[in-house]
Amino acid sequence: RAYLVPSYRLVTDARQRLELLAGAGFDPRQEVLLEVDPQLPPSSAGAVGQVQVESYTPLEVQLKVEGGQGGLLVLSDTYFPGWRAYVDGEERPIFQANHVFRAVPVHPGARQVVFRYEPASFRWGVWLSGLSAVLLGALAWRLRSTTFPLAPPEGPQLGKARLWALQGLLIVLVHALVRQWPVWAASLERCRVLGN
Repeated sequence: RAYLVPSYRLVTDARQRLELLAGAGFDPRQEVLLEVDPQLPPSSAGAVGQVQVESYTPLEVQLKVEGGQGGLLVLSDTYFPGWRAYVDGEERPIFQANHVFRAVPVHPGARQVVFRYEPASFRWGVWLSGLSAVLLGALAWRLRSTTFPLAPPEGPQLGKARLWALQGLLIVLVHALVRQWPVWAASLERCRVLGN
């Protein structure tokens, strides 16, 4: 599930990357294909060592590195935004490896790598939900304390209808802000590739 790779190749074109992965000459234990250059120093090109899974949960993966001389640690889990990697407690960037997996650069002598799912969309969702609740509460209080001396008999009903319409509009707005269609589309494409 997790292993160190001694070298990498930068392949930005998705079609070419898939062709290389399907080719007989590609050895995933010796090389990893990346979309973005990790700009590792030359001394990191000879990764040697063992990786063991210490714990594996849906939101966190802890890996133990033994005898590592640096390079790229590949985790054969799907690459997805929201995951963060920590090498010996310091955050490191995660690169998309072999079209669908995750890779993180590790320095010589690294002992532990932790992947945690910490999506920004969850934090934004909490903040937007809280803000919407406060705004709806303030609006409901304002409408309740407002009197309509010249309003027709259907006035209070109209006020409730406006409140429901505003609530529906806020729900649609929050949903549109939280939903990240490009991220979901990329994830579906990766699932399609994994299924082939």
